[in-house]
Amino acid sequence: MKQLLHQLFVKAEEVIDHFRPGRTSDPSLIHIDNYHGYANRHTVILRGRALEGKEDWTFHPSDSGWKNFRGIARYWFTREIPFITIEGHVYGQPFSTITDEEGYFRIEIPRPPELSTNERWQPFETHLSGQSRTFPGQILASSESADRLIISDIDDTVIATGARQIWQMVKTTLLKNMHTRETFEGVSDFYEQLISKKNNPFYYVSSSPWNLRAFLNQVFEINHIPLGPAFMTDWGLDSTKLLKDGHGKHKRNAIEHLLRFHPELPCILIGDSGEKDPEIYSSLVDDYPDRISAIYIRDVADTTRDEEVRQLAQECEKKHVPLILISKTAEAIADARKRGFI
Repeated sequence: MKQLLHQLFVKAEEVIDHFRPGRTSDPSLIHIDNYHGYANRHTVILRGRALEGKEDWTFHPSDSGWKNFRGIARYWFTREIPFITIEGHVYGQPFSTITDEEGYFRIEIPRPPELSTNERWQPFETHLSGQSRTFPGQILASSESADRLIISDIDDTVIATGARQIWQMVKTTLLKNMHTRETFEGVSDFYEQLISKKNNPFYYVSSSPWNLRAFLNQVFEINHIPLGPAFMTDWGLDSTKLLKDGHGKHKRNAIEHLLRFHPELPCILIGDSGEKDPEIYSSLVDDYPDRISAIYIRDVADTTRDEEVRQLAQECEKKHVPLILISKTAEAIADARKRGFI
């Protein structure tokens, strides 16, 4: 599935690269895409990417598949700006870092005392070294009242993608826009209740590429689904690589990082049966049985796969961790209410 998409975009980018000029050296044409930062009681982690800027493309619900394809291609075919100095501040606390060969940056700084726990999102700014133009960003600020860490997959968990049907997935990904992508009923209500008044930290882990981050955030906003810091992948659109890490390794590494980052919080994991979420999540139960409160798996597969998931659920139950296979979000809401999660 991902290999097919990879091959399509490698060929397309080769054609585009043949006709477009080299990377810009004009600072006025460089855009800093600040990803959602996140903070625990002691540390703030900021991430983002420096890219060659493009004019905005406006999508409408009535757009044709061809127009959507042209617009969505702008998310995929980006020009990264490597080895450039990014500076910024969080409540006056300065930081400086350098982008890597793919234009990404990541930096950890001590949490400023001014970073409030009363507001879920806190501001930060970045700019190119020596330039005055600033780029705003937001930090998910963990509250001292939080009692749960929530981690969710995206494709076929929040947004209907059809990942088990290759051509359906390609069609959905390339020919629909943020107004016409379908989200599962009840997800917004479920996630808002999990966050609750305790301001629980909420994260997304996905094998989708970072190029689609802004697009997916718009899908979430249109459908009133809570935003959260995401852990996505670098698909590496060239002929030598697809993913820097495999699907399972990427997700597991991200979740383990978050368990370490929020060591005081038990965790709820949410995914689907389409690919390997049940296997990944149940393997975490083996290593962190005291940290996983529950696993919710959306049933998007056939009966053979359902039986495989039920066998994993039996293994998790031996460690007193419920793995619940659901067909509708309302079932997860009812179970979470019964267990006191919401």
